[in-house]
Amino acid sequence: MTLRLLFSAPSFPKVSETFVTGQILGLHQLGHRVDVFTTHPGNVADPQLRQELSSAIGHLLLPPLTPHNPDLDWLAQRRWPNWLTRCAWARLLRVVTDPGFRRSRYPIRKGAALLCNPGYDAIICHFGPAGAMLQQMRDIGLIRAPLVTIFHGYDLTNYLERVPRDYYRNLFERGDLFLPISDRWQDRLAELGCPPEQTRVQRLGTDLDIFTHAVRRPSPDEPVRLMSVARLVPKKGIEYGIRAVGRLAAAGVPVTYDVIGDGPLRRELATLADELGLTDQVTFLGPRAHSEVAALMRDHHILLVPSVTDADGGMEGIPVVIMEAMASGLLVVASRHSGIPEIVRHGETGLLAPERDDTALAACLQAVVPDPDRWASLVHTARDLVHSEYDLQNQNARLAEIIAGLCPRER
Repeated sequence: MTLRLLFSAPSFPKVSETFVTGQILGLHQLGHRVDVFTTHPGNVADPQLRQELSSAIGHLLLPPLTPHNPDLDWLAQRRWPNWLTRCAWARLLRVVTDPGFRRSRYPIRKGAALLCNPGYDAIICHFGPAGAMLQQMRDIGLIRAPLVTIFHGYDLTNYLERVPRDYYRNLFERGDLFLPISDRWQDRLAELGCPPEQTRVQRLGTDLDIFTHAVRRPSPDEPVRLMSVARLVPKKGIEYGIRAVGRLAAAGVPVTYDVIGDGPLRRELATLADELGLTDQVTFLGPRAHSEVAALMRDHHILLVPSVTDADGGMEGIPVVIMEAMASGLLVVASRHSGIPEIVRHGETGLLAPERDDTALAACLQAVVPDPDRWASLVHTARDLVHSEYDLQNQNARLAEIIAGLCPRER
């Protein structure tokens, strides 16, 4: 069964959201047809990913007033419908005469490109705000298809501090399926009033074919090489990673720490490393393409994920980089935060420390460095878990089955 799918995300394409591109590419490889609707077009620099996305996506649908971005010309774009078709005019008439049209926050000025949609089997929205927006568009007849919303983390935490308390009520009442990416967020959806019978956990995944697994442990004559891959914002907790490295260095442990990514805290974090006398140990590598990150993993030993709940209540989901590190053979040391303990099981598939506790992070690292047997056991068990629960191809196939179950029809 070939499905015609519309993906929606608040911003697309986005370097830090490989889970969206991974699903799109995976479903395309399974033979399904994909369009994407977004209100904030982004960009990717990786030429290989550009080529893959341009082959997988039929159209990138944009609001009519979105400024033209020549850096996105590699994707076929559509802002306005083809007004020469009877379908577009008939749908427009239906929309503007709908009783809910004037109350909608997203009238034609946002979704005009959807007026001439070819008819989708399902709409897949990444993040709750995209689901709420597309549900409003469904309410006025702008688009018709079963609506699936995937929740990740920020959309169930600090985002809700900025919107009315009943922000998701209409989505929960009228949406078809809700897919949190972790058990933690499934519980949170229930707390918010999402119907449990329409909720199921849909794990993210990683392409295991990209990574060659090996136990990446330092030899006696080399430093322990740590890495983090993160946008440099408070909830990533990189400050505590740097402080943990300082404690290791003070204890005489040879260590280096490479931070991959960029963000508003970069200067502040560089200043912290300088103040702690760690300019020789801590290096900020800036943003890197996904293929470069995979290559860098082969030269490191430990992935450090010191995530925290930020001052606004913002939290992680389950960072895909953890799955990638486990597939590559890195040991993962992380915070006991959000859904992370569902994949980093302390003493089984990795090591965990409390949030904002650089002393505990350093202690985890110090305890495992001199114990090769324990190190190898953690890494091998982590590999088995990733292969059984976080394989991207399996997760994409499962998602396709779920969607097909929502819209059975003769083809």
